[in-house]
Amino acid sequence: MKKTEQVIKKHFDKLVTHLNLQDWKIRLDYMDGDCFRNEMVAMDNTIDLSYLRSTIRIYPVMEENTKEVILETICHELCHIITEPMYSLCRGVVSPMQHEWVEEMREQETERICRIALKNFE
Repeated sequence: MKKTEQVIKKHFDKLVTHLNLQDWKIRLDYMDGDCFRNEMVAMDNTIDLSYLRSTIRIYPVMEENTKEVILETICHELCHIITEPMYSLCRGVVSPMQHEWVEEMREQETERICRIALKNFE
């Protein structure tokens, strides 16, 4: 994952500051194998709102992407930290039949924030 690691190292701290996430403890885990849920998943994120912790897992499939896509993907995963409170609240108050809709809304809003952040980045 040399290319992926280089791109992330180059931009990660600046992105964290740009998104005002400095108070979060964010761990990056470079995985050896595919995501157990889907081998096409390039990155995913586990977020702990109570303790302001996040673990972003980067899978080998990420290496197949361009530098621009790697930057967009790590930014998207960081933006999930911003949308997590809304997502957690919504999932807790809507019926299970609406969970798929909540997940879609979360991804759309996360991507909107990511695109805004990247327009004003660097």
